[in-house]
Amino acid sequence: NINPQNCCGIIPFSEKYDRYGWEDLDLGCRLAKEFSLTLHVLRGVVGHHHHKYSGEQILRREFLVGRGYATFIEFYPEVKNGRIGSLSHNLKYWLVSFFGLGVMLKRLACALEKRWSVPRLFRLATTVSFWQGFYSIYPQKIK
Repeated sequence: NINPQNCCGIIPFSEKYDRYGWEDLDLGCRLAKEFSLTLHVLRGVVGHHHHKYSGEQILRREFLVGRGYATFIEFYPEVKNGRIGSLSHNLKYWLVSFFGLGVMLKRLACALEKRWSVPRLFRLATTVSFWQGFYSIYPQKIK
């Protein structure tokens, strides 16, 4: 593990991220700027993680990743998702947040995970958790 207070003695991890998610990409962006490097997106690359999390724990982590994304785009607005603020995005947000569809979807996914593999439902539930995390601090942080 890298000491978050002193990354290789060069640039520390930022303390602006108070939870899980996006702090490593932020560090990469700052290192690239400091050393005139170029970061590249490698679409299609798959990273395998071997964690033993319950469905509920995965959804909680996705919520935190969404919060981290809100913090990240505060400092790097050029990577802001173009859908944020669109009519369709706002409609989905209102349906999920104020009509309880997100809560019902997440509970259903967690209940079914013990009996059946429902990857599409679970993928939808993790997406909902991500955006709920994002909007939990929106628009306070996002301008």
